[in-house]
Amino acid sequence: MSNNYKDNAQDDLKELETAINGLKTSGGIKAGALTKYEGILDELKEKMKGYSHKDQNSKMKTCIFIDAENISVSEYESKYKKKIRKFAKNHGLLSEDSEVRAYAVEGGPTGKTWKSDGVSMKMIPGDPRKNKADNQIVKELIDKADKGIICLLVTHDKGLQTRINTELRDVYIFDE
Repeated sequence: MSNNYKDNAQDDLKELETAINGLKTSGGIKAGALTKYEGILDELKEKMKGYSHKDQNSKMKTCIFIDAENISVSEYESKYKKKIRKFAKNHGLLSEDSEVRAYAVEGGPTGKTWKSDGVSMKMIPGDPRKNKADNQIVKELIDKADKGIICLLVTHDKGLQTRINTELRDVYIFDE
């Protein structure tokens, strides 16, 4: 099942059309009501022509966050870079405004070695044991999400994934 609201809306429109046709065929709807619902269906079909996630490509901004303390450059280059780009492109998530950011703590083992084309490196001052890079990722990811920017996270750190999920849930579900 698609997780995109535009594609889901198209599926729902087809379901509505099937239901109306079923009622029409079975005689389970009066002529006046049928005319009304067929008119609504025609209006919706016209409004939703070409309405899918693929029409978002030029409008969507995306930011890819890389936890450089848990993902090496070679691992990103060999395993993730092409997959992320392909996934994002196929789902209408990449545009000219897209950013790719990698985060590490200054003086940590990966900070000096992390260089990849198209990736801006964010060196965070502080002690690597204090989750400084993770804190910065969470802060910036939430900020970008608040601005309607699609965010993708590349990390092996389950704790960071859980923390971001919790933050997003608290912000987007329970915020009144």
